[in-house]
Amino acid sequence: MHGNKEKAIRTVALAGNDETEMLRLFEELTAAPICELPKNGAKGYFYYKYRKYELTALFGKFTNESVKDFDTVVFILPAVKIEREITDAFICARSCKSAVILLTDYKRAKKTGKKINARLLSRALKAPIIKSTPYSGRGTNKLLEEIHKRS
Repeated sequence: MHGNKEKAIRTVALAGNDETEMLRLFEELTAAPICELPKNGAKGYFYYKYRKYELTALFGKFTNESVKDFDTVVFILPAVKIEREITDAFICARSCKSAVILLTDYKRAKKTGKKINARLLSRALKAPIIKSTPYSGRGTNKLLEEIHKRS
């Protein structure tokens, strides 16, 4: 007979400058609607594969110190603004324990002529890249699986 041990709650942070996508993802995972963006971040919980996760959305500019204490950090990288956001993605991937990059608006960037090699970008960042489509939930299951593997 197995003991009823409670597994430790894993901590996950959402980071990046795309607050709209961060808000959408936070609400989708936690089922908690947010009316106003809190200045110090929003906290919520979600379950995946019998494990509990604490999700914190770091609205605004993140710092190296703000991402160090989390088990996994999901950096939201909009593909249409990749030139402006790539530096923050590198900083985030280097300063946290485990990073996952959520590449949003991938199809829209492709339509505008941007060519993004996700495999090469993943190697450079030393973090997996999950492609996501806004408002469809595409990529959310892959993201959850990657978070689960890393915690």
